[in-house]
Amino acid sequence: SSSSSSPSSSPSNTTLAERLRSFVNAQFLPIGLVVGLITGLVYPPLGAAAAKLGVPKMATCGIFLVSGLLLRLDDVKRAASARGAFLYAVFSTLV
Repeated sequence: SSSSSSPSSSPSNTTLAERLRSFVNAQFLPIGLVVGLITGLVYPPLGAAAAKLGVPKMATCGIFLVSGLLLRLDDVKRAASARGAFLYAVFSTLV
């Protein structure tokens, strides 16, 4: 008998590895931040060495870069057309 959807496309048939990969892809930023925090708490010299190397500044730049690269073009267009929100963001940042 044929069905309208194949068994492999059913969410209940996805493997644990596939679900875990999907979760990590969707939540890479909080997972990375928590791993970094726990690593620094468990082994403080590693956190101190990272701070000396400027890792926090690089990580902040990386977060914004990756977040920007993940934006969809429609989202960027919609945000660019919201002039009031843009002016508010600029004003609140500078004041």
